[in-house]
Order: sequence, then C-alpha cells, then structure tokens
Amino acid sequence: MNAKRVERIWRREGLKVPQKQPKRGRLWLNDGSCVRLRPRYRGHVWSYDFVADRTHDGKAFRMLTVIDEHSRECLAIHVQRQLKSDDVLAVLTDLFVKHGHLDNIRVPFLVTHGSNDRQIPIKYAHRSYDQAVNSPDRELKIFTPEEGGIEHCGADNMEPVQNFIGDWLADRFAKMDRA
Repeated sequence: MNAKRVERIWRREGLKVPQKQPKRGRLWLNDGSCVRLRPRYRGHVWSYDFVADRTHDGKAFRMLTVIDEHSRECLAIHVQRQLKSDDVLAVLTDLFVKHGHLDNIRVPFLVTHGSNDRQIPIKYAHRSYDQAVNSPDRELKIFTPEEGGIEHCGADNMEPVQNFIGDWLADRFAKMDRA
C-alpha cells in the first residue's frame, strides 16, 4: 500500500496526517566523497580515533587518541581495557577545560575482520561499518585466506592485520598533511 493511499484512509477516518519532513542537507557529495575541512589554526579541527591491540599475554586493550590537526600535537592518549562513552566524554571534557572552545572534531573509522572468524560473525563487522554513517572517512577490511589474518583478531597470523592498520593510519596522517 503506498503512502498516498494511507493518507487518504487516515483523512477519511478523521485521523491527523503527519506533515512531510523536510529533506536534510547532505554532508557528502553525490560521488560519496566529503568536503574536507582544512585546519587553519590551532584548535580549529581535532581528530580522535580508537586503536585496539593486545598485550603479550593476549589481553585486549583500547586507546583513545586525540590530535590537533593543525599543530599535529597529540592532545590525549587514554588507555583502558574497555572504553565506554563516559570515558570518551570525560577525556573530551578535560580537553575542553584545558584548551577551551573547539570548532570541529573529525573521526576516521576502520573496521577489520577475518573472513573465518568463528567468535564474531562477519555480519557484525558489516553492521559496525554501516552504522558509522556520520564518519566521512570509513573503511571495512575483510581479510581473506590469501592475505592471512582470517581468524578472530588475526590469531592465525597477526602480521598482515598489524601492517594493514599501520598503513591505514599512515595514510590518514598523510592525507591530513596534504590537506
């Protein structure tokens, strides 16, 4: 049943028909790219990112890193076994108190997953990627058997996963330098 027919039935039954919502302006261009804001001065654009790794005994930890894109200064590195939204808010609040008002924050988003991960289904990697709709710079990498790193967290071969993440970060920093 189409929307116009539903509206006619609602009106006939004396129900209130909701008004059409205005179209929202896009944050990106039609080709999928974004207009990238160039940092002009210190405190103009900050970037933050989450980095995950494991200790030598296999225990996972996460890091929240915040940098000023103009000065390339690392403003904060917060390390914990689990990072929750309250932790991120606390770090950002401390930075706002220390550095004052901020104009923009940019967040790149990388999801890596092994094609043979038996602990976390691949659909969750796709879901994480799909939910990062507000990140102008997002990427999903599924490791194939030819590349290695196909098990959970690259347990079968960590080197390709670590190399990919390192190259991805280097590429992001190089893009910021060119901007």
